[in-house]
Amino acid sequence: MLAKALVSIIVAATAFSGTAAASDFSKTCWDCYLTSSGQSAWLNCVCGAIDGRQVSTFLDLNDCYVNNGGHLAVQLNGNFLASCYGPSLDPPRELTVACGDGVGDITINHLNLDNTVENYDGLLACSP
Repeated sequence: MLAKALVSIIVAATAFSGTAAASDFSKTCWDCYLTSSGQSAWLNCVCGAIDGRQVSTFLDLNDCYVNNGGHLAVQLNGNFLASCYGPSLDPPRELTVACGDGVGDITINHLNLDNTVENYDGLLACSP
C-alpha cells in the first residue's frame, strides 16, 4: 500500500511538474513484464537512472488510463480495469486489453506505452 502511494505521488508530481521527463520509457528500461490482479495492472521493469543505477521499478497502469466508451485514454487515476479485462503486455511496450463500451460491445485495445509512460530517473511514471 505504501509503495502504491509513493508511485501515485511520483505520478502526480511528474504530471504537474514543468520539467517532466520525455516518454519512450522502453529506450531506457528493459526486462519489462506485466502482472495483474483485480483492479491493478503493474508494469514492472528495470530502468536506468541518471546516475547510472539500475532500478527495479513498477507502475500501476490503472493509475494512468481510463476506459472511454471502449477505448483507452490517458487520465490520471482513470481506473480502466473497472470495465476492461485481460490486460497483457507484448514486451517491452504494447499493452493489449479488452474494454466494454457501456452498451454491450467489447473493443480490443492495443496501446503503445512509449507514448504515455516515462522513465523519470529510474522510476516509471504516467506522462499525460
